[in-house]
Amino acid sequence: MIQHSGSYIVGKQFPPGSYILSCHDKEKNDKQDEPLVQILPSFNKNSLSSLSVKPGQPISLDVEKGHILQIDKTILDESDSLTMFLQKDR
Repeated sequence: MIQHSGSYIVGKQFPPGSYILSCHDKEKNDKQDEPLVQILPSFNKNSLSSLSVKPGQPISLDVEKGHILQIDKTILDESDSLTMFLQKDR
């Protein structure tokens, strides 16, 4: 479970591989911004991939060692009603 927006280093904070990322909004707020997910080759580099995640619509990610998974739950501030789930794809 990812509780806070931030940068996560593949190979240090979780292993490389294929993952499913899903989002749950416990307040079911229709006006809530969609979380933004970016995969970066390293810090301060252009993103390899940029995706938005809609609650109830999981996305697939493939990440390699050294990549940075950047998750922003909302554009302006942190949302306590959103929870992100990252699980290894079989």
